[in-house]
Amino acid sequence: MPSDLALSMRGFQGPLLVGATAKALTKPEGLLPRHAFIYVANNPIRWRADVNDTAPTATVGIFVAANSYIDWTDADKDYQSMIDHVRFIADATAAGDAKLDIAYFN
Repeated sequence: MPSDLALSMRGFQGPLLVGATAKALTKPEGLLPRHAFIYVANNPIRWRADVNDTAPTATVGIFVAANSYIDWTDADKDYQSMIDHVRFIADATAAGDAKLDIAYFN
């Protein structure tokens, strides 16, 4: 059954440039967002959200193509732990840094 909950945007980060070194998100100060919508603009990336903060590599992690989205906005779920632990890196096939735009929601 769909939720009647509405999400409210609470912050934005971008562009986050992701290259050969894994990067974490920078959440809006004073907020613990439970949802995020992430646009991967120009180059493919990989990500991991391990609780022990294991970083992805250019060949290991969940692949996301350029011009794609990571959608953590299901109102019935709480993605706070994923937002806290996610790390991004450019995929081995990337032609340079990847640009990410992130919208945070509660």
